[in-house]
Amino acid sequence: MCSWQQLHRLLLDAPPHAESILCRSCRSPLPDGKTWQRLLAATPLGLRGLLHRHLLSSLAGTPAQDVCEPEYLEIFSAVTPEITISSLSGSNWLVMPLLTTRGGSGGRVVHVLAGLVPGEDSLQVAANFSPTSLEALQIAYTAYSSLHLLPGMTLVLVPLMREDSPPISGCSLALPIALALYLLDRRLSWPDGVFATGGLQPDGKVVAVDGVPEKCRIARFDGGHSMFVVPSNCPEVTDPVVPIPCTSLDQALNDLEYLLIDNNPEVLVEFRPFLARERLLLSRLHELPLPLLHHPDCRSSLRNIGAHPGDFLHYAVKALQHCSFDPARADWLADLYSIETLQELIDHEEIDAVQTVYEWCINRIAFANHIGDTCSVGRWKEFQQTLETRVTADQHLTAWNHLFVAERFNRYHFSMAIPDDIQRLLSEEEARNRIAHRPNKRLGAMYGTLSQNCGFCGPQWFAGLEEYAVKAETSFDREYDSEKRRLSLYRVYGHLDLEDYSQAGQWLNHYLGLQPGDGPERWLEQAVHLAGGKQEVRLFSLALIVRALADMKITPDTKDILALTAELGQRIPRHLQHPWQLILLNLARLLGEAGLVAECRTALQRAAAICLAGGETMQAMALQVYAELQYRSLIDEPDLLAAEEVRQRVLTSGYLHSQHFSGLRENTETVRMLEHLHRNRSTFFPFSYR
Repeated sequence: MCSWQQLHRLLLDAPPHAESILCRSCRSPLPDGKTWQRLLAATPLGLRGLLHRHLLSSLAGTPAQDVCEPEYLEIFSAVTPEITISSLSGSNWLVMPLLTTRGGSGGRVVHVLAGLVPGEDSLQVAANFSPTSLEALQIAYTAYSSLHLLPGMTLVLVPLMREDSPPISGCSLALPIALALYLLDRRLSWPDGVFATGGLQPDGKVVAVDGVPEKCRIARFDGGHSMFVVPSNCPEVTDPVVPIPCTSLDQALNDLEYLLIDNNPEVLVEFRPFLARERLLLSRLHELPLPLLHHPDCRSSLRNIGAHPGDFLHYAVKALQHCSFDPARADWLADLYSIETLQELIDHEEIDAVQTVYEWCINRIAFANHIGDTCSVGRWKEFQQTLETRVTADQHLTAWNHLFVAERFNRYHFSMAIPDDIQRLLSEEEARNRIAHRPNKRLGAMYGTLSQNCGFCGPQWFAGLEEYAVKAETSFDREYDSEKRRLSLYRVYGHLDLEDYSQAGQWLNHYLGLQPGDGPERWLEQAVHLAGGKQEVRLFSLALIVRALADMKITPDTKDILALTAELGQRIPRHLQHPWQLILLNLARLLGEAGLVAECRTALQRAAAICLAGGETMQAMALQVYAELQYRSLIDEPDLLAAEEVRQRVLTSGYLHSQHFSGLRENTETVRMLEHLHRNRSTFFPFSYR
């Protein structure tokens, strides 16, 4: 960006260089009156009109109430006398790049100030547009207006070029102008690095244009990396410009909407074929980059999937199963089908639909478990139980496994007693398995849940944790090796609760795939690697490492703990999910031990926010965060008020197990309650809940 003082010097000493600056958008506040007079005096007569246009381009991104400042009005009148000053307050502006070619003499990027101004439905353009380009502009206006009404708006176009420059010509302006209308209509700016070229028909069909390879070369040297082109032109496009072929204006607008969220054309080109094909979308949803889920084609496909359960429920079940531990994706699926919709499907379809609906219930409960949504589990359980006489024994076992998590762990109801119906199902499956002698994933999962249950019931039940873990490993056998990994995780948490840190460290190395003798430095290195990896963070691995380091009272080197904090800060998603709150809680403990007080408080505040944004299971966890703030003398009055609100919510909840939290009633003062909770945090939040 060139300062007004630098521009003044260039106008005096190097007018051609000054002209190249004036041909781009003005990113500085308008000069004051004295500076303006100095600039005007130094500007050659042939560049004065361009100087006005350059200054006027600062309208892009200017709040509407600031547009009517006197300096804007003067410049506006000089450049666009046809537009009334009174219409400025309701206008919106952006600067867009146009790629133009000039036969065999090369091409250029022309930056154009575009505005939507209240008035008649019309075009007001500078004289630099040729008759062919004017026709393309009118078609663009017509094509866009057929998709999105623009009542009473005038499109103003002012190229940042001298009045006597060669005119802009050709039909390839139509597509970029239509995209600019979309952005102006929504008061958005043109995204950086995006170029567009293509003709349009009034019905919105994209028309092939000449000179695409040359335009790609120009875009490359101008620093851009994206283009919208016609499919027939794609073979001529070369790297590093990424072609995004579009056949219609509607498709181009959808892709532009995605680029505003995530300016990543390579991802868009790779995955776009899946977005508008419902079955393909469901089969790949678990690996689609998250921003693509906001693409209009994806949203449209999901609406269609939800509207036609008979066609898509089977595929949606598998997609939700893949995503049930990934709330950022599962959220897009979980509410596709209501209980009423599924009941109607059963009533009007063959009996095969029952088992598919039952599978949906299982995965819907699994997702609710992961986000601590105890409220919705009850509704899905009631519906699921109406179907039980029509499903398989394997489905029963899987369903009750998830319900055990929902009705025990998620409610803080920790008991070694196994309900009779689950014991019956388990015994039946064990009997079948003794006859079949086969790897059994469902039986292994049930044993794994019972191993986890022993861990939640306290360190005195560690022998049971180990017994069920061995049974689970035997059931999984080699066929389900990947399922065995979480059993090592349970063992680490169990040994941490026993304060047997030597065994905890050995099982942590086994879980992470490290060498047997590796210790805290290697664990922290692994945590930094996990937090900064290109793939999605393995959250439970990260949570386990940070918890182990905090429990063992490891004081990392300040540089190392700050490196981990920085990596985590970049990875915490907008979608708040378990176990991020525990990662940040234990990170805060490490930061506190390292003397990094401000960073410790920030991590705890973030952990509390994540807890409060989750379901009731996670909301209760906010109490241990506030207890840590109190323990470290970092709590303030708003925190105490929030802690008291959470206590009352927990004690009056109709879903959480009231007896587990009865100790919170003993200390009426919030501070005393938090101190009591911190001293007994392993009782209130056992096993993997802290």
